[in-house]
Amino acid sequence: MKRMVNPNYDVLGVAALTIVLYAASYFLAWRKMATVALHRKIWNAVLAMTFVIVLISAAFTIARANGIVASAPEGNSWLHNFAGTVFIIVALFHAAWHIPYFKAYLPAVKGEAKK
Repeated sequence: MKRMVNPNYDVLGVAALTIVLYAASYFLAWRKMATVALHRKIWNAVLAMTFVIVLISAAFTIARANGIVASAPEGNSWLHNFAGTVFIIVALFHAAWHIPYFKAYLPAVKGEAKK
């Protein structure tokens, strides 16, 4: 069965809104109107909540596909796509926070090899 992309999923709009909200939060932390710790706690909570929503909505979809439940809750697909979009954007910011941590595990480059 051929699946069509549903035009009702405004992925770009959700992604843009997430980026704008993140930028506003970052700006408040940068201007010392909020702490960096608060900024990170908020976005770690958003990351965790969207992960749980994606996990549960995916479980309902898989259960429905395997005949375990007759149908998923109303709006499951929309919620899954919305939360998934937010999750991906926030996960990218989260990964960017940890670049220095991961760089510490890479071997240091000590100049060019001698010829």
